[in-house]
Amino acid sequence: MTPVPGARDFHAVASSTVRPELDRLLALDELPVSRAQTWHAVASVLLATHDGQVLLARNRYGWGTVGGHVEDTDESLRAAVVREADEELGITIDAADLEPLSLVVDAREVVPGCAHWDFCFTRLLREPIPVTAASDVSEAAWFALDDLPEVNDHMRRHLDALRAALTR
Repeated sequence: MTPVPGARDFHAVASSTVRPELDRLLALDELPVSRAQTWHAVASVLLATHDGQVLLARNRYGWGTVGGHVEDTDESLRAAVVREADEELGITIDAADLEPLSLVVDAREVVPGCAHWDFCFTRLLREPIPVTAASDVSEAAWFALDDLPEVNDHMRRHLDALRAALTR
């Protein structure tokens, strides 16, 4: 396992059921990143506007966040998001602008037999930015939060957290 700085930032947004396991991992100061393990860390981002537009990317699993597996070379969860945003959409995100949003654990409906610890950040923008799908993404689009395409339960939990964050 490789140390992945930034997981501590998610303590405040982790659900009460996830927090004890997160505490155990933080005590070890490491998170699983190898895809060969039965569970590992994923870092993602929901780019959104203050008026409720959200950027979703579609891959072979359907519509979801921009992001992916944390790699051994990533210095932090934020660094993984920055790398994935560039790879998937050709956009540059400043890691310092990413705010912890939600932590979804054990979403086996995404990849059966492989649990993900999905550390999702958000970045609020004034208006939607242009994006071009690349890498593992077949398309990307901006949607109103009240007019979203079909998403799985894993993604729905991140979107619910975004809705709550926008109303604060």
